[in-house]
Amino acid sequence: MIEPISLPDLELAGGIFQRRLIGMFACVVVLVLSFALWGQASAASSSDTDPEGNLFVNGATHITTTLRLAKFPQAKTFGAPSGLYVTPHCEVNNLITVSASRRELESGLGLDQGALQGGELVRVDIDNPCLRKLRFPAKGNKHFRPGSGLTTGDLHEALIDSPPKSDPHVHQKPVQGL
Repeated sequence: MIEPISLPDLELAGGIFQRRLIGMFACVVVLVLSFALWGQASAASSSDTDPEGNLFVNGATHITTTLRLAKFPQAKTFGAPSGLYVTPHCEVNNLITVSASRRELESGLGLDQGALQGGELVRVDIDNPCLRKLRFPAKGNKHFRPGSGLTTGDLHEALIDSPPKSDPHVHQKPVQGL
């Protein structure tokens, strides 16, 4: 025999449903805002972004070492065929300024410990990353934060088509002091 549901039971069930619905709506709002704000940073000045808030408008940087570059002397591009991970110039400049060690750089960039050890530090600056199929990475290392567009150090991260080493809009420079 089915027992009738009392009015207080319906109100309790309705309240639980309402709270779950509100919770799901809040999650959707957070996701939408996360994607809308990707490419914007509260610390970035207006000179670091375009009108849409794209932090990559003034260029992107990939940090590596001379030892890692020497492992692929015949490569015609910087990065793997799948692409090159980059961070906005302004954020890399800030990270280098505040980092006291290579380990701090690795942590800020979401790299494994030791990834920047051996050889001299090198920055690969790309003048026009927005013209190189700038996109969210679909996968990454164990520190990867899917869908966030951020490194573990809360820096913006994107993937671009690997630029040719001969490209005049790509500049390789040493990183001093670390």
